Amino acid sequence: MALKGAALQNYNTELIHRIEELREKRDEIKKILQVEEEEKNNIQKDLVILTKRLAEIDDSLLRKYAYTNEYDKTIHEVEAAYSKAWCIEIFVAFNRNNNNNHHHHNIE
Repeated sequence: MALKGAALQNYNTELIHRIEELREKRDEIKKILQVEEEEKNNIQKDLVILTKRLAEIDDSLLRKYAYTNEYDKTIHEVEAAYSKAWCIEIFVAFNRNNNNNHHHHNIE
């Protein structure tokens, strides 16, 4: 009977030891969980900030692309008007020269 009592005591001691090991492992995992939860929360906060910033940059880019398109359109219109005015000026000068030359030929 004493042998059974000693075996039972050893079994109880071993069981308590194993339960304590399980608790330690659980506590280690809880610490890791806490660290990962903290990291997750920080990433979520950063994600909100970055998403907002991305939307702001997208809006800014759209406005700037619209501005550059307007500048391109204005530049094209001004260049076309300048080219047309230049052509008219050359045409008028050419006609003036022809009329003067023609007029001089008629006088002679």
